[in-house]
Amino acid sequence: MEMLAEVRAQGFAIDDQEHSMGVRCIAAPVFDHGHQVVAAISTSTLTGDTSREDFEALVPPVRETAKAISETLGRKG
Repeated sequence: MEMLAEVRAQGFAIDDQEHSMGVRCIAAPVFDHGHQVVAAISTSTLTGDTSREDFEALVPPVRETAKAISETLGRKG
């Protein structure tokens, strides 16, 4: 529950090899006009191909893309 609260507060989730060794993922929710989560956008990288710093640099574009899609679906703010 603590982890879910943290994900909600920061607006994205990271899977750092928890599901598959050697793979990291970032995901952000997509909201509709009623502020309901209707989808998510994510990206994945291989740990051998992407440094931790380069991976973390992907967080803002993933969040911005999710926000833009949400706005297209009518979410305000």
